[in-house]
Amino acid sequence: MPKSYIGKRVKFLNKIEQKEFMKLAEEIIGAGTKGIALISKVGIRQISDWKNAKSTLSFYAFEKLLIATKIPRPNSIRIIDQYAHSRSAGKKGLVAVLKKYGKFPKNEKIRRANWEKWWKTVGIYQEREIFKRKSIKIPKKSIELAELCGILIGDGGITKRQVRITLNCETDKIYSKYVVKLFQKLFGTKPKVYKIKDSRALNICISRSDLVDFLFKHGLKVGNKLKQNLSIPEWIIKSEKYTTSCIRGMVDTDGSVVIETHLIKNKKYTYPRLNFTSASPILVEQTVQALQKFGFHPKIRRGGRSVQLENIKEIWEYFKRVGTSNPKHINRLGRSGSRGLRHRS
Repeated sequence: MPKSYIGKRVKFLNKIEQKEFMKLAEEIIGAGTKGIALISKVGIRQISDWKNAKSTLSFYAFEKLLIATKIPRPNSIRIIDQYAHSRSAGKKGLVAVLKKYGKFPKNEKIRRANWEKWWKTVGIYQEREIFKRKSIKIPKKSIELAELCGILIGDGGITKRQVRITLNCETDKIYSKYVVKLFQKLFGTKPKVYKIKDSRALNICISRSDLVDFLFKHGLKVGNKLKQNLSIPEWIIKSEKYTTSCIRGMVDTDGSVVIETHLIKNKKYTYPRLNFTSASPILVEQTVQALQKFGFHPKIRRGGRSVQLENIKEIWEYFKRVGTSNPKHINRLGRSGSRGLRHRS
């Protein structure tokens, strides 16, 4: 393409004349839109915009069409710079700013400094709805609160202003509804639930500073819970019924029913295992001690990160005594051929 063509556009002063020019060129070339595109060296969509007078023609394409069709050069055209419309829009924007404010905006650094000065002296003391804390219902210590603490210990995260629980949007679909109802019952507020894009995870969130403060006072960690030695709060450990509920919440989130398969003399044997996993050594030890106190015989596996019940009778007994609010565990056991268990409603 010659340098004289680069960045130049052809603007028809009358859009109807542009449409007629393109229609005549198409008839003469005789190959429809594709024929014009081939000559103009642009895409079919661009040709459609030219035919409908939605955009100006490139100067190069215009000259090529004149040569190919021998159409006389139209008089009602103007050769313009490619970015002429941008400069025009910029001028219109400047006029709008001057009309609204009567002056040019300040330098961004000066504007920022003035804002910070205003905020420290005036703005921070003004009452604004967005800064007001939203209250929550304050529950008493209960088995429901202990279970929620177990859920948060398992798959929860607490920041300075938000409480979040992350679950599997497929296998935990029913359980997520149970967790939402539990929040509503305890704190009188409904969490927001949303699926995480491009994943099989969903988040259950409540953004309330009062809720964060309440949970922190009841022994849960704010921020990176592993770096702060994640553990079961003391008020739960002191009570067997609270410990039972907390363990249920922990296993319902960070636990799973694992089916181990062994091949012995060409015969396949399957063994269900109830597994709880955590990277916190303190939490692993607390879980082992709690299960032993309940009369179970847990094993520590996978480099000290997993606690397992490996006896099928003990697994049955666990779900009878401790229970589960997450039906996926019972469903998993059922598929393994085990019987006699029911989901705790």
